[in-house]
Amino acid sequence: MPAPGVIWHSGAMDRRHFLGTSGRSLAAALFAPTLGTLWSCSTGPGHRTAAHTLADPDAVHVETEGSVEALKSSGSGTWTNGSTQVQIQPAHGNLSVFLEAPQSRVKTVVLIWRHDLGPEVLCLGDAWERAYGDLAWKKPDSDRVMPWYFMEFDGSRTHGFGVKTGCASMASWRVSKNQLRLVLDVRSGGRGVNLGNRRLLAAEVIVRKGGSGESAFQAARAFCRSLCDHPRPPREPMVGTLDWYYTYGKCTDRLFVEEAELFARLIDGCGIKGFALVDAGWAPGDRSCWHEDQTVSHPDFGSIEKLPARVRALGLAPGIWTRALCTNSKDPESVRLPRDRKYLDPSLPENLERTRELMQLFRAWGFEVIKHDFTTFDVFGRWGFEMGAGLTQDGWTFHDNTRTTAEVILSLYRSIRDGCGPDASIIGCNTLSHLSAGLVEYNRVGDDSGNNLERAMKFGPNPFAFRLPQHNAFYAIDPDCVGNLKEIPWKYNRQFIELVSESGALLEISTRLGGISSEQRETLRAAYRRLAGSRHNVEPLDWMEQHIPARWIVNGRLVEMDWNLQSA
Repeated sequence: MPAPGVIWHSGAMDRRHFLGTSGRSLAAALFAPTLGTLWSCSTGPGHRTAAHTLADPDAVHVETEGSVEALKSSGSGTWTNGSTQVQIQPAHGNLSVFLEAPQSRVKTVVLIWRHDLGPEVLCLGDAWERAYGDLAWKKPDSDRVMPWYFMEFDGSRTHGFGVKTGCASMASWRVSKNQLRLVLDVRSGGRGVNLGNRRLLAAEVIVRKGGSGESAFQAARAFCRSLCDHPRPPREPMVGTLDWYYTYGKCTDRLFVEEAELFARLIDGCGIKGFALVDAGWAPGDRSCWHEDQTVSHPDFGSIEKLPARVRALGLAPGIWTRALCTNSKDPESVRLPRDRKYLDPSLPENLERTRELMQLFRAWGFEVIKHDFTTFDVFGRWGFEMGAGLTQDGWTFHDNTRTTAEVILSLYRSIRDGCGPDASIIGCNTLSHLSAGLVEYNRVGDDSGNNLERAMKFGPNPFAFRLPQHNAFYAIDPDCVGNLKEIPWKYNRQFIELVSESGALLEISTRLGGISSEQRETLRAAYRRLAGSRHNVEPLDWMEQHIPARWIVNGRLVEMDWNLQSA
C-alpha cells in the first residue's frame, strides 16, 4: 500500500503535453534537410529511434592564446585560418569535429548555426558534474551554459542536441532566439592546448529529432541512450549505508561495524545485496582532505585493513571513500598540480600509476565498493555551479600541456577503473558526468543532501528528476542518501524513498539505525524489495512547470507528491 499522503491512481494516465501551434524550432532550422535519417540506435527492447545530423555550421571560430579567429570554409566541411584547421565530417549520422593547430595554442572551437526560434521553445540543459538543485526547463538564453547536451521542446516535440560521452573537450551549448553555438573547450587547464602535430577528435556531435506522441521525458531518455555507446550499469541492484551524515568524518571502526550490523538486519530477507561504506575520516589528516598517507588509518579510527572482513561477515559488501588527488607531505613539487600544490597533477604518468596502485590496495584489503570524490574540484578549483563557461582560472596548465583537460581527466578515471578491476563497483562523486559514463557503475547526480530540510529537497528530488534520463544510459544514478531519518521530516523522506526505489536508482541511507521508527523500518524494507524486483519505470509529468516535480508516472500509475515545505 502507498504511504499516507502519497496519492496513487491506477488505470490509464492523463499525460499532459504542451500542444498547439509550434513556432520554428532548432530541429526545423538545423537538421540537414537532404540527409534525412542517417543512423538508428537502440533505445531498449523492441524500440528503435532515429537520429539525424546537423546541417553544416554557418560559421566556425577558434580562440587561441592571442586572438579569436573566424575560420574560412574551403568546402567539404573544412574550415581554415593559416595552419589552424577544423574539419567537420559526417560519420554514421554524427558530426565528428577534428582540430589541427600546429602553430597555435587553441582554447576553444566554436561552431555557430543561425536560426529563428518560435515563442514556444523551452530548453533543458545538463550540468558539468553534479547538479545543484538548479536544473529546469527554461526559455532560450544566450548566457546560459548547457554542458554536454540539451533538450529542446518546440511546442509539440522534444529534440536532443549533444556530444558523445567520453569526448576530448569540455563541450557546452548556448541557445538564443537567433543562434545556436557549440563551444568545445580544448584548453589544458587554464591555457590553450599545445597539440603540436597531433590531430584531435574534439567531439562527436549527435542530434535526435523528437518523435510524434512521445513525452519530453521519453525523448530525453532515448537521447541519453544514444550518447553513450558503452554504458556501465551495475551487474545487480544494490542498496547501501554510509556514515557521513551522522559522523561527518569522526567515525571509528567500532561504531561503523555496529551500524553495519543494524543495516544487515534491516535488509535481511529483502532479496537485495547491500553495502556498508566508510566515508571520509578513516585516513590521517584533517578527516576530509587528508594530504597524508592514504595507505594507513587515522589513529582514532582503528584498523582499516581489517574492516572489510568484519563487514563481509555480516553479509554486506565493504565500501570505502577516497580523495585520490590529495598529496602528502613527502610529495616533491614535481608531482603537484601547478594550479594548487595540495593536489596531484593527473597529467603525469607517475600520478596515474599511483592512483591505480591505491585502488589495487583497497581491493587487496577486500573493499568491493570504492567511492572516489572531489576530482572535479581538485582539478578545476571550482564546484560545478561556479564553473560556468570559464571552468577554471586562467593562466595555469598541467605539466603535460599537450593534452586537453578532458583527456587528462579521462585518463584519471580510466586509471581508477583499471585499479579497481572489472568486479568492483565504483561510485563517482564530484565527477564530470559525461566523462565518467561507462567508467563507473554509479554516479552522484546532485550535491550533498545533508541534514537540512531545504538543502535535502534542493539537492535530492530536483537532480533525481532531471537527470533520471541518464539512469542506466550512462551509469546508474546515485541521488545521494535519503535525508537523515531523524532530522528531515519523514513526509519528504518517505516520498523520496518511494520514488528512488521505484526507479531502480541507488538507494542509500546515512543515519543511526537504532532509533528509527517501525514505520520507517517497514517503508525501507518495502523499498528494498521493490529495488530487488524488475519493474523500474518512473517518469516526471510536470517537470516543465515544477522545480521539483509533483506528478509522476510510477510503473503505470499516477502518483502525486507534496513537496510543499510550508506543510512540514
